[in-house]
Amino acid sequence: MENKRAGSTRRWWLAGLLSYLVPGLGQVYNGQAGKGLLFNFLFTTWGGVVFAVLIRTLKLPVTAGSAAALTGLFLLGLAAQLVVAIEAMRGAVRIGCGFTPRKYNTPLVYAGVLAVCLTVQASLSSAIGEHILKAFRIPTGSMTPTLEPGDHVLSNQLYFTDHNPAAGDVVIFKSPEDGKSNFIKRITGMPGDTVAMAGGRWVVNGKPASDPAFTGTRADTGAFGPVVVPRDAYFVTGDNPDHSRDSRQFGPVPRHLIRGKPVFVYFSSNGPFRWRLGRTGKIVQ
Repeated sequence: MENKRAGSTRRWWLAGLLSYLVPGLGQVYNGQAGKGLLFNFLFTTWGGVVFAVLIRTLKLPVTAGSAAALTGLFLLGLAAQLVVAIEAMRGAVRIGCGFTPRKYNTPLVYAGVLAVCLTVQASLSSAIGEHILKAFRIPTGSMTPTLEPGDHVLSNQLYFTDHNPAAGDVVIFKSPEDGKSNFIKRITGMPGDTVAMAGGRWVVNGKPASDPAFTGTRADTGAFGPVVVPRDAYFVTGDNPDHSRDSRQFGPVPRHLIRGKPVFVYFSSNGPFRWRLGRTGKIVQ
């Protein structure tokens, strides 16, 4: 066992890997338990601060500034994690082969810490991804030009816990037909509104609907309606109505099925290694 061998060598790559997976564990591996615990405490505290800021931010309308701030916090944490990993690697190199293992320098301790910490991290990531900030891929062109096929968006799953949907909001909701499939559309009609289509444009309560995605070149998709949106439901449509399956087919969406509000495009690609960097960071409006 490692703790019974004197003059042991510290492997620089292992120290770096351990500290990257669990900040501070590489320092523990180097026999610097105090430093390792300090780094881990600082990272845990930082994570709590970032989480609190994230929750607060997501309960407000996300702007380009707040999205940039959240991205900056994430990148800052990642950079600090790399710095701690590099510090562990440099420490292992300095120690060389003259290391005398402490009682805690055993594979069992490393494996136990990794198992506990990675399990907690995986559970938190899963909870955040499902209930706070969830990732979706756009598979079709029903929301063109707002969202293109191959866009990957982050959805704010908290926003509608404190806000009611509003006309013009882009929302993610469960299918009214099976209650499982996820759709992304724009709210055109509010509860009680009378909705119709004429000349490729939506008309709400006798007036053209405000549509920030309209380019003026939309084809005449034919007449629809008028229909009255039921109480506690929303009439949703695609920004590209010629190629959208929406409330014209499956009816208005009940309030309880609306789950998230897309925030921004974090990645976009129209094929393998065909990344669209110009769409990265686009705020969904």
